[in-house]
Amino acid sequence: MVLFNGITYISDSQRIESALLGPKFAQVKFELEGNVHDPNYHSKDGHAAFLNPGTDVYTVKGYRSTFRLAAYRNGPLVLFEADTNPMAKKGSDLVDLAGKVRYIGVNSTQDGTVQLGATKDPREVASLVNMVLAAPVNQQISGSGGTQYFIRFLSQ
Repeated sequence: MVLFNGITYISDSQRIESALLGPKFAQVKFELEGNVHDPNYHSKDGHAAFLNPGTDVYTVKGYRSTFRLAAYRNGPLVLFEADTNPMAKKGSDLVDLAGKVRYIGVNSTQDGTVQLGATKDPREVASLVNMVLAAPVNQQISGSGGTQYFIRFLSQ
């Protein structure tokens, strides 16, 4: 997790190549891990869960900085994607997916990697992405029980 300009980004298990790095976006000011023990603590801009202070955070080529950032964490380059953005009103304000998705997978919540189903049909993918981009964003909803899945939007 990193927080910049009020947007909370979470780390994705996906690794990216350094050739995809854009310009430096920001620098981590404070690491939460090992320094914050209050469960009610509210992170501030520049705070990160597992990145050392001084770590440079970069934009990712081809994506808005309000959606994707990247940083080196203990060697590998790690992708961070927007999880919450207080300014987002519809899907396209939160995720930068238009024209970039080639494959949609539905994964188990057990480990997030076991794929239960997928579609590669270009028309289905485009239709589903357009629905996500047009949908209203409600960042106040939390898990309500029932069956949950991870939806993965992939460009490969």
